[in-house]
Amino acid sequence: MDLLNALELDVQGNNIISIVGAGGKTTTMYRLGNELKELDRKVLLTTTTAIYYPMSNEYDNLIISNNLEQLILESKRLSRGTITMIGKNIFHDNNKLKGIEKEWVKPLFNQGDYDSLVIEADGAKRKSIKAPTWYEPVIANCSTLVVGCIGLDIIGKRIDENWVHRANIFSRVVGKEIGDIIDYETIFRLIISREGLFKGCKNHSKRVVLLNKVRDDEQLFYAQKLGEKIIKDGVNISRVIIGNVNMENPIIKIVE
Repeated sequence: MDLLNALELDVQGNNIISIVGAGGKTTTMYRLGNELKELDRKVLLTTTTAIYYPMSNEYDNLIISNNLEQLILESKRLSRGTITMIGKNIFHDNNKLKGIEKEWVKPLFNQGDYDSLVIEADGAKRKSIKAPTWYEPVIANCSTLVVGCIGLDIIGKRIDENWVHRANIFSRVVGKEIGDIIDYETIFRLIISREGLFKGCKNHSKRVVLLNKVRDDEQLFYAQKLGEKIIKDGVNISRVIIGNVNMENPIIKIVE
């Protein structure tokens, strides 16, 4: 099953998707972009934080400008069935693309005549789990869907900066100590906390949890149990997707 079907997106509608958390956000963004492109949608990919500079095979058009009107003007000229990557600036010292302001998302989407927009709205320094600091995640208020991503390869690892982005904040949010082992209960606490995975997400945005990087049948079994608990006890979470976005068929299970 592809990601679009798993998310139950109305691909003929206008979708603004923000991806938060850790453990596969960028891969998920590009995967969704390509699936939408194959349906002849005019797709915009961007970030409200910063991402590594994209490779040439990951987009059809690249627009860099710190002027919103210029971004809109250039967007209007683009055709359907394409992926456009947009950023404000390039950080050459670390090869990163600086994202746009979250207040730019709605006018850029509407006036740039895009069909779908996918935003990486969080940073995790390539870790598989994180807790947000005071200014994170950077979710545009107009987001129709927020996907919260967690990499299950974190199970069994310790809460420290080797494995967890913002480990001190993470330990406080999940009620554990630095050095404690991360288990499925730890992940559950992160997901349901107001200061956790969906911090700052507006009530009108649909929320989906993506449990990514599933390795084997045993992990799938426990991930499904976790998914059932999330749906039962979580707040405004419509479904849990279990899988691996790097696989050809990325979705293994859906819990709703």
